[in-house]
Amino acid sequence: MDKCILLCRNCHAELHHKIFQKDIDAKRQERNFDRNNNKLCNKNKLGNSPCLICGKINKENLKYCSEECFHISTRKIDWDNINLIEELKIKSISKLARELNCSDNAINRRLKKLGLK
Repeated sequence: MDKCILLCRNCHAELHHKIFQKDIDAKRQERNFDRNNNKLCNKNKLGNSPCLICGKINKENLKYCSEECFHISTRKIDWDNINLIEELKIKSISKLARELNCSDNAINRRLKKLGLK
């Protein structure tokens, strides 16, 4: 307990801000440093990178080619590989939800989106 200092919330935040600000500034400097030209660069290099979902080549250095691919990437459940109609013939919505580790409301929303409910 000899090494501990009792600080209020604001003083504690200031203490950590000073410590972490140095690390953040160093990381920013490292990230913006272009090692090939030995100078600071303001922009990322543009390149042809493939979309992470469909594999289509992007003109810009982006992860996804469209908003549709981005929204597919944010899904927690891969609905494309699940046949809801066949699964719901065998199981109830709540049992299927437990197996997929989601809520039954998520399954109901998917059924509504597909026009099945």
